[in-house]
Amino acid sequence: MYKIRKDLFKDNLYLIISFVCLILWAIYSLTYYNFNFNHWDFKHRYYAGKTLWENPTNLYRDNPLYFEFPAFASVFAISLSLLPLYLADFTYFIINVLLAILFNIEFNRVLRFMDVKNKKIRFIFLLIISNGFIIYRQFWLNNFKLIVGLILIFIIRRELQVREEDLVKNLKYHIINYGLFVFAICVFPPFVFLLLIYLFNDISFKDLFKLDNFKKYLIIISNFLLQNIIVLIYPSLIIDVFSLYLRFNKEWGPMLFFYLKEFRYYEEKNLLVTIMVIVLSLLTLMIILNKRWDIEYKFAYFCFFSIFINMYAWRTLVILVPFTLMVLVRFLQEHDKISEFLKTNKIIVIAMLSLVGLSMMPEYKFTFYKYAPMLATYPYYIILSLRWIFFVSILGISILILHLRYRHYIENDI
Repeated sequence: MYKIRKDLFKDNLYLIISFVCLILWAIYSLTYYNFNFNHWDFKHRYYAGKTLWENPTNLYRDNPLYFEFPAFASVFAISLSLLPLYLADFTYFIINVLLAILFNIEFNRVLRFMDVKNKKIRFIFLLIISNGFIIYRQFWLNNFKLIVGLILIFIIRRELQVREEDLVKNLKYHIINYGLFVFAICVFPPFVFLLLIYLFNDISFKDLFKLDNFKKYLIIISNFLLQNIIVLIYPSLIIDVFSLYLRFNKEWGPMLFFYLKEFRYYEEKNLLVTIMVIVLSLLTLMIILNKRWDIEYKFAYFCFFSIFINMYAWRTLVILVPFTLMVLVRFLQEHDKISEFLKTNKIIVIAMLSLVGLSMMPEYKFTFYKYAPMLATYPYYIILSLRWIFFVSILGISILILHLRYRHYIENDI
C-alpha cells in the first residue's frame, strides 16, 4: 500500500507542484488586505444575491457593478449570500482555490487527450497557467472568472474524451454541456461567441433545421430561461438585462486593447467597441465555417485572437492564456530530454515566454514606480508602457512564424 501511494505521489508530482504554486499565489494575495477578507469583486455578487431576497427588481439599480445575468445572483442568493459577508468571502476564497486546482487537473487531462504524452512538457504548460499576476488577480479580487474557465475546459475535455473513446453524444451529454455553457455565459456574457462556435461545430448550414439540431436549440433556450426564471417573474428586469451590453461598454470601454491602456483613453470608445464586436463576429463566423478544425483548436484560436482585439481580454487573461497555449500544441515536437525539446521547439518556447510575460506582469505600472521611482521619469515611463505591446507582438509573430514554417503540416491537417 505504501509503495502504491509513493508511486502515485511520484507520478503526479508535476501536478502537485502546480497546485502548490496556485496556493502560494492565493496566500500572497491576502497580504494586500493584511489577511482580512474584504474582496472587491466578491462583494458585488454577494449583495446581488441579497437583493434577490429583498427586492429583485433592484438587482441592477442597487448594484451598478453587477454585470452578470440574474442566474449568477440566484446561485449566490441560495448559498453564499445567506452567510455573513466575512464568512461568505472566506468560503468563496477557498472555493476559488479549489476551482483553480480543478482547472489545472482538467487542463492536464486535455493535454493528454491532445497527445502531449511527456510529463515534463505538460509540467511546463501547467507551470505557465499556475503562476503570474493573472492568477494573483483572481484571488486578490476573489473574482469569478475561474468558474467560467473551468466550465470551458471541462466541456473541451468531455469533447476530446468522446472523440477518443468513440462514444455517442446522447441527450444527457448535451443537457450537461449546454446547461453548463449557458451558465458560463450568464456569468460572463461576452463569451457567447464561444457558445456559437461550440453549437455549430457539428452543424452545417444545410442541417440547421433538422429535428436533432432543434433539440440542441431547445436545450439552450430552456436552460437560459430556467436559469434566469426570475426575469419571467419580474418582467421589469428584462430592460435591465438587455442594457447589460451598454453597461459593459460604459464601464470597460476605456480598457479596449489592454496593451495600449497606459497611453490614453479612447474618446471614440463606442465606435471602437462596435468595430471590435463586428470583427469578433466575423472571426467567429470564419471559425465556425472551418470544418477542418477540431473544437479544441477553434476555442484556442478564438482565445488567441481575443488577446489582440477583445475589449475584455484584460479581464479574462486567466482563461485566454491557457487556451492560447493549446494553439502551440499542434506544432509541438516532443522529446524526453528538455534540452532537445528546447532545441527543436525554439519558436514555441518564445511564444510560451511571451505568455509568461503577459501572465507575470504586475497589473499597475505604479508597482514599478514604488520600487524604482526613476521609472516614472522620461523616457523610462514610455519604455515601461510598451511592455504589454512587446509581449503581445512577440506572441503574434511567433504563432505567425509557426504557421508559415509548418505550412505543409497545416495544409494537410487543418
